[in-house]
Amino acid sequence: MQNPFFALIAHRGVPLRAPESSLASFLLAEADGATDIETDIQLTADGIPVLCHDDTLLRYGHGEQTVASLSLAELEQLDFGSWHDPRFCAERILPLETLLSRFGTRFRYHLELKDDHADTALATLRLLEAYSLSATLTSFRRSQLERLRAIAPEQPAGWLVKEVTPEVVATAHALRLQQICPKADAITPEVLEATHGFEIRAWGCPREEAPARAVVERLRGTRCVGITVDELRWFSR
Repeated sequence: MQNPFFALIAHRGVPLRAPESSLASFLLAEADGATDIETDIQLTADGIPVLCHDDTLLRYGHGEQTVASLSLAELEQLDFGSWHDPRFCAERILPLETLLSRFGTRFRYHLELKDDHADTALATLRLLEAYSLSATLTSFRRSQLERLRAIAPEQPAGWLVKEVTPEVVATAHALRLQQICPKADAITPEVLEATHGFEIRAWGCPREEAPARAVVERLRGTRCVGITVDELRWFSR
């Protein structure tokens, strides 16, 4: 039986057809019918939350610079689209505030605290509050989840992990997390049993259609609440 609560979460928009975490990518995701989106948050040198996945800007064509080393004004001078396709040369780094103000309640937000800056969680929460929006905040970094809990004890939050161990479950309990988010291929009946009481949301969906559809079909038959996917059209039925 398929899980009626299972959600397909647009992973940084639709990165196979537009630059990830760009305005173009999220506009395409919305046109495809996305209701949930996931993206990565880092702070600029002047403390502005922006959407960026990588530790450096090398993949985007800007060398070993980092988001944290540049101000928002400096980052906005850089082309964040041509690395994907020259057609997207006008795309610039997307501030979280622009995403929230543009789409509002049309999306449910899953925001990964990507860096280890001490103020990323606080800056993200302040923007959500300013726009009266809710979100689930996640991170691979235990340090970020601890900071989040210190300032927002009731904020919905999840831990992104490659595998689920007894230590992960114990820490998730200690931090009063709502979600544990393992890689899709690590989600087994044993893991689902061990994480009773937590929502399970998957990441790591394959980037080819047939294996992606197979993973989604398998997880739909479990209590998993969703998975991030790179191409919504594969599941348009």
